[in-house]
Amino acid sequence: MKGWTQVRALMLLTVVLTLLCSLAASAQEPVTITFQYRSGEGRAEAVQAWIEEFEREHPHIKVEWLQPPSDYRERTLISWASGTGPDVIEIWGDWAQDYARAGVLMDLRRYVERDFTQEDIADFYPVAWNASFLQHGANAGIQFRIPRYIITLVYYFNAEHLAAAGLETPLALDARGEWTYEAVRELARRLTVFNGNEVRRYGFTTDTDAHRRLNTWMRAFGGDLFDPQNPTRFIGHEAPAVEAMTFLQEMIWQDQSTLPEFDPSRFYTGGVSLVEEGNHAVLSRFERNIQGSFEWNIAPAPVGRAGRKAYTGDDGFAIWKDTPHPEEAWEFVKFLTSRRGQEIAALNEGLAPVRRSATPLYLELAPHINLQAYMVNMEDAALPVSSLMVGDVAEIGRILDGILEMTMERNEKPYAQAIQEVVEQLNVLAQQ
Repeated sequence: MKGWTQVRALMLLTVVLTLLCSLAASAQEPVTITFQYRSGEGRAEAVQAWIEEFEREHPHIKVEWLQPPSDYRERTLISWASGTGPDVIEIWGDWAQDYARAGVLMDLRRYVERDFTQEDIADFYPVAWNASFLQHGANAGIQFRIPRYIITLVYYFNAEHLAAAGLETPLALDARGEWTYEAVRELARRLTVFNGNEVRRYGFTTDTDAHRRLNTWMRAFGGDLFDPQNPTRFIGHEAPAVEAMTFLQEMIWQDQSTLPEFDPSRFYTGGVSLVEEGNHAVLSRFERNIQGSFEWNIAPAPVGRAGRKAYTGDDGFAIWKDTPHPEEAWEFVKFLTSRRGQEIAALNEGLAPVRRSATPLYLELAPHINLQAYMVNMEDAALPVSSLMVGDVAEIGRILDGILEMTMERNEKPYAQAIQEVVEQLNVLAQQ
C-alpha cells in the first residue's frame, strides 16, 4: 500500500511538472500582433520607436508593422471578413464611422474601465475623448477607438509679408480679440499682389473642397451642416451656413485673394501669405520645407459670431473585433496612447499630443513657434461633423465635397443655389 501511495505521488508530481513546463513554454513563446499604419513623414521612425520600447516592456508580445496599400480601407474589411487582417489600425473620419457602425471594431469600454483611472481619462482633451464613442446607429455608445493626437486647423502666416504691408499679425489681433473672419478677409485682400490682372501672390489658401474642414466656418457663423438636435435634418442650406460659404466664395472669386484650389506648399516659397491648415504639418512640413528662409508663425482659428468653433479631427487607434489576441492588442493601444507613446509621436512625427501630460515635451520641440495655438483651439472645439452625421455618411460627404468643388474651386454656381439643389437628396441619405 505504501508503495502504491508513492507511485501515485510520483505520478501526480509528474503531471504537475508537465503542466508547469507547458505553462513556462507557452509563457516564453511570444504572441505576434499586426499593426496597420501608414509610412512617410516620420511615421517609420515613430513606428520603430514605438515597437522597440513596447517590446522591451512586453517581451511576450511582438508587433509586426503592416504598411497599407492605397486601397487599404476596402482591403482591410475584406481581410477581416476572411478571418485575417491587422489587429490594430489607425482610423479617422467617415470610414471610421462606417467601420464602427458595421460592427467590425472592438468595444473598448471594458478595457478602459479596467485599466484607465479617472486621471488618465481627464488627461485626454475632452472633445477628442468624446469623439472616440459612436454617437449613432445600432452600435451607438461603444468606444471604438482611443484618441491618438490632436489635429486642428491653425493659421500659418508669413510675418515678413505682414510687416512689409504694415499689417499686424494674427497673434497680435487675437490678443486684442480682433482675430475674426472679417480680419482674415482683410489680411488676405491686402496681402494679395497683382501683376496686371494676374495674381502674383495670393493672400490666403484653405481646403476649399473639404466639408469636414469648412464646416467650422459654418459653425463660427452660427450654422452647421446638420441640425445638432436632429442629425437627420440637413441645415447646410440655411442662412448662417450659406453666409459662411458665400463669404469664402467671394474671397476667392470677387476679392481674388484666395486660391481656388488648396495649395499650402506655396507658402514655403512665398507664393501665399496666409494658410489655414492642420497643426499636424507644423514641424513635419512647414518647418522642414521653410528651414528658416523667412520669419513665420501660427495663430489659432479666428473667432466668428458664434465663437471660435475650431476644427478638430478624430484620429485614433482601433482594434479588430475578432482579433485572436485582444489582450495583447489592447496593451499595444494602451501604450500608443500613453504619455510616452504620445511623446514618441511628437518627437518623430511632430504631432500635438492628445494627452495634456505630454504637452511640455511637444512645446519644447520648437520654442520659436506658437505651438500652443492648438491648446487655444481646444477651448472652443466641437465634435467633428463626421461623428455627428447619420445615414450614408460616405455618400453624404462625397456630395458635399462635390458641391464645394463646384462652387469654391470652379465658381460654376453660387453656393446658395448649388446646395439648395441637393437638400432633398441629403435628407434622404441621412435617413438610411
